[in-house]
Amino acid sequence: MKDKIDERNFKEKVARSVIKRYNVNYISQEELDRQRAEEEREKAREIMQKLKAEEAAKESEKLREIERMRLEVEKRQREEEALAQPKEDFAAGVTEGQVEQLLSDKEGEE
Repeated sequence: MKDKIDERNFKEKVARSVIKRYNVNYISQEELDRQRAEEEREKAREIMQKLKAEEAAKESEKLREIERMRLEVEKRQREEEALAQPKEDFAAGVTEGQVEQLLSDKEGEE
């Protein structure tokens, strides 16, 4: 932080020095403020794009997980149907008379 003595010394130094063209900044403070504001807006835009990209990546990961689960459920259903088919075929081939005969044979053995 500059005090009054530092400010006075700076003014005296500038008053005694030779000003070179390459040391002079021709940009006004308003223009400099506009440039800084534009840089901040650009940084904000980049951050928003990154956030949107991350959100899209998470959403696509969720969709892939949902699709994987759906395929797994379908696979289980096909397996259950495949296991149920022989039972139905066996049950369709067996008549009530055969079932009664098997049950009566088991009752006779006990």
